[in-house]
Amino acid sequence: MNKKISSIVKRFLAVALVAAIAFSNPISVEAKTKSKTLKSVKSFETTTSIIDANATPVSKGNYKFKLKKIGYDGRAYIKFTAPATKTYKFTLNNLRSNNGKYACGFYYIMKTDPNHPEICSQTDVQTKGGNRHDLFFASKKTKDKQFITKRTASVPLTQGETIYVHFNASGILSKYVTFNFSIK
Repeated sequence: MNKKISSIVKRFLAVALVAAIAFSNPISVEAKTKSKTLKSVKSFETTTSIIDANATPVSKGNYKFKLKKIGYDGRAYIKFTAPATKTYKFTLNNLRSNNGKYACGFYYIMKTDPNHPEICSQTDVQTKGGNRHDLFFASKKTKDKQFITKRTASVPLTQGETIYVHFNASGILSKYVTFNFSIK
């Protein structure tokens, strides 16, 4: 009888130890995702100094951004400086409004004009659908094929080159939206 109890206790302790290790150090994508609230702006801007003053600096990695509405839209900028010369992938997905209603929008990749460094302009990027500068996205699939739930753009950058990403969540029916954004 003692052997049976001892065997049951040993098995229970082994299972408890495995569970304790698994729950005390969970390996998940959430742990690697950085959450940031973007600085909302009232309107689209092309002046480099104004964009730079309002842009949230980011580096390579995974982010969960929160974008608050000002008026009818939520608009914001992020700033990314390439650590090395290569083609970077920018992916937006999992757009959600805080009240669960439909949300949509677009984002642009912007670079400073080499002839006029005080001005930023939209640049064409490579997508699955070819070269484009307007990258539309939505919280759920619709009949409009332009608005998709996951949008990826590839941009070749040289080391030290800075780009800005302008987000616009149009016609938000809630106070804010959240979305995942990754730079690889």
